[in-house]
Amino acid sequence: MSRRVPLGAGALVAAVALMGAGFPAQSVPPAEWVQSLCRSLTTWSDDLTEARDDSLVTEGNLDARRDALVSYLRQVTRDTDALLNRLKDAGTPDVTDGKAVTKAFRRGFRQARAAFAGARKDAERVDTDSRRRFENALEDIQSDITEGAEAVGATFDTASERYDVEALDEAFNSDPSCTGVS
Repeated sequence: MSRRVPLGAGALVAAVALMGAGFPAQSVPPAEWVQSLCRSLTTWSDDLTEARDDSLVTEGNLDARRDALVSYLRQVTRDTDALLNRLKDAGTPDVTDGKAVTKAFRRGFRQARAAFAGARKDAERVDTDSRRRFENALEDIQSDITEGAEAVGATFDTASERYDVEALDEAFNSDPSCTGVS
């Protein structure tokens, strides 16, 4: 006589996630994909704004300022990981070059994540024994983040030029959740 062991909800979710890991992304209508994209970007932007507290990085002793910057960059990296997961969950727009467009977006945000993670590692090593060296290091970190953002922008510009998908453009321009997303 065999005994059945009920599968808990957590185990079931994990099993489904593992099973689905090898399957291609779900193809979704362009408007659905764009709405998911815009909502994800808005959430990400809100998360970054919420995590930011400039006063912690600009005021107080150097150790506390460094720790605040490291904490912020750690949170921004996590928020970008969450964005990448939401983009993956959004599927692939059912348009010509939909898979390439999706890959371009994910590539761009992986670049942003790498810039944040690299900046965090640099911030962890900032010298707090000298205010001048500390301020110079912060400027270098800011410069690296800016360069990372410019690289992300270039990735999106290239994708926009390469993949002119009218259905996505129309969905982007008509979806209210995309207002303010540029």
